[in-house]
Amino acid sequence: MHPIDPPPASDRAHLDRWHAGDKASGRELFRRHYDGISRFFRNKVKERDYEDLVQATFLGCLANVSSFRGKSSFRTYLFGIAQNKLSNYYRTLASKHQGTIINLGSCSAVDLGIGPSRMIARRQEERLLLAALCRLPLQQQLVVELFYWEEMKAREIAEILEEPEPTIRRRLQRAREQLRRQLETSNAAPEIVESTISNFDQWKYRLKRRLPRPSSSETRRESKARRTDE
Repeated sequence: MHPIDPPPASDRAHLDRWHAGDKASGRELFRRHYDGISRFFRNKVKERDYEDLVQATFLGCLANVSSFRGKSSFRTYLFGIAQNKLSNYYRTLASKHQGTIINLGSCSAVDLGIGPSRMIARRQEERLLLAALCRLPLQQQLVVELFYWEEMKAREIAEILEEPEPTIRRRLQRAREQLRRQLETSNAAPEIVESTISNFDQWKYRLKRRLPRPSSSETRRESKARRTDE
């Protein structure tokens, strides 16, 4: 009989081991969750700040390990830290613009001068959808991406954003409606707009797979994992 491989260690087990000094466990958590945290930041911050925020999120989960009590998944806990880093980022960004208040309920990434350039959209439908996403209010963009790209339930998104679940459901509905209006009022050819709307699931799945600088993603992961170990 062939020996049966033991099941892979849980995220919580790796987090505890990392906290105890096991750097390999830290690299494993990074490997498992890098793509999701990468997607979380890539259309919402400026290019020069993107890598630092990803790393800060992973280091933040280690620094605040005592706050993770296992009531939710490690993934939800990690995205909650990412959300806090993003909120702090916007506060810093506002302070650099003479104290301007950034209202996430009405302000979009485009309003902040942040475009979708770091994602490679190969089809016109993908580019149209990505541009529409970046014109949604940031609160709506967050909910849409967490729901569709990360396939999270409204309950999980509510935990991450620290808001009631009914609020998240209403925001998701408004975001869908506004996203459709964005597409319908674009300058794209009517057949492209219709293709984007009617095949939304197909295009959002393809966009999910577009990582920044795909040709160097593995090299960047290894580099960041080493930095996390330091």
